[in-house]
Amino acid sequence: MIQDVKNYRYERKYLIDNPAFDSINSLRCFLPSDIYEAFPTRKVNSIYYDTNDLVLANQTKEGFANRFKVRIRYYGDSYSFDYPYLEIKSKVGNVGKKYKLKIDYKKLAKNNFSLSYLLNDSQIPNFVNDLIIFLKPIVFISYIRSYYLEKFDSFRFTFDKCLTFNKIQETNQYFPS
Repeated sequence: MIQDVKNYRYERKYLIDNPAFDSINSLRCFLPSDIYEAFPTRKVNSIYYDTNDLVLANQTKEGFANRFKVRIRYYGDSYSFDYPYLEIKSKVGNVGKKYKLKIDYKKLAKNNFSLSYLLNDSQIPNFVNDLIIFLKPIVFISYIRSYYLEKFDSFRFTFDKCLTFNKIQETNQYFPS
């Protein structure tokens, strides 16, 4: 069943290109003093989907107020595919929303990583369902993430490092069947 992960939320991302700030501890003086580690540090793996002409990426690049992205996300070893989710992140102006759907890795691999087997699944939002047949895996991204919350759970802080990415030419190049 698809989860509507909270309602709309604000999300801000900052690139910190300074070797002195190599962990959340080096940033603590800029953050609330009452933050705590919400999850263990872990590896995040994502397979991003787009059309051949990169419609979704270009909407983000051009700053469209209303846009979305589609990815498969899982945690741990890059080849483990433990508990993969289809995530759809939509953005309307300054706020966003995330939908999560647990998927069956074997079905995904059997369909050569095409999401078309989910076509007309009642759990997929209409704004994605209309485009799903044209989506294909484009890029694989992996990084290490540390998660922190402040004591009232109103703000989440994440610290990402060791980012790697690879363009996906063929799905069997990166993912076992």
